[in-house]
Amino acid sequence: MIYIIANAYTTSGGPELLHQLCYHLNKNGHEASMVYYRKLKFPTDGPTENIIEKYGKYECPYSTKILDNKENMIVFPENVLFFLPRFKRIKKVIWWLSVDNYYKSLSSKYSKFYAPLGMNREKYNPFTSQVLHCVQSEYARLFLLKKGVDLHSIYTLSDYLNKEFILSARNEKSCIKRDVVLYNPLKGIEFTKKIIDLLPEIEWIPLENMSRAEMISQMMKAKLYIDFGNHPGKDRIPREAAICGCCIITGLDGAAKNEIDIPISKKYKFEADDRKLGKIADEIKFIISNYDRIREDFDDYRTIILNEEERFVQEVLGLFNKLAE
Repeated sequence: MIYIIANAYTTSGGPELLHQLCYHLNKNGHEASMVYYRKLKFPTDGPTENIIEKYGKYECPYSTKILDNKENMIVFPENVLFFLPRFKRIKKVIWWLSVDNYYKSLSSKYSKFYAPLGMNREKYNPFTSQVLHCVQSEYARLFLLKKGVDLHSIYTLSDYLNKEFILSARNEKSCIKRDVVLYNPLKGIEFTKKIIDLLPEIEWIPLENMSRAEMISQMMKAKLYIDFGNHPGKDRIPREAAICGCCIITGLDGAAKNEIDIPISKKYKFEADDRKLGKIADEIKFIISNYDRIREDFDDYRTIILNEEERFVQEVLGLFNKLAE
């Protein structure tokens, strides 16, 4: 059995990916189940209604107990490592979906519940533990290498977009694009506001408090998405925007710095520096005015995104078939 740990309440990109992993494992001959935690209870007696509503389509079974033996495996997302010392014999896999969220988790309410004496003790150290590391991004792989993790203990286990975005992309070219720029108000907003102030003639739409259908609708009519956030992994929103026909501009923080996690031309990546504001504003105006030509610069990125699910399945089978031998 392969157990996959998830929060019983949270619905976002990371939890969906955990359910996608469970789905593809079961579909391809492995036995996998979700194991949920909520507050001080782990494992729980099952998912909440919110989880069922969001991820019921993946038809993931769940377990209410974990058999800690060497025949089984357990997958920890990087933000639940307070559970790591509980298990002695089972094969352990840490899936690094976000580097930044690992550090946030060290002082989270859950870590205080499950590790009341603190997460700084050696038994919680993921870099020296006898575990296998999977990385969703090149950024995470480089992070682990800097932490001294052996290269041969690191495997790529990426992700893919929800099919609603992929299906919508089929009609993307027939949509009428407007002079709209999208941004995420939860990421890099202080610098983004400075850009917005320089370009009041452009319509700016924050991606917040929207359903998936509303996100798709906004992305299908916009010409550009900008993101000067921290990019803790291979972020979904730039890919969702790109597959819906948007051009992309990012900063150079986190995963955006390398050419693998966000594989777009360097000319569309800018340091979040006030001295670059004029150049960024000029580039945005140029993209808006020349959208039909510039959008082609992101076609290779879109092709990569369209092939992500197939690649993910290959990674899942390559890794877990090997571990099951």
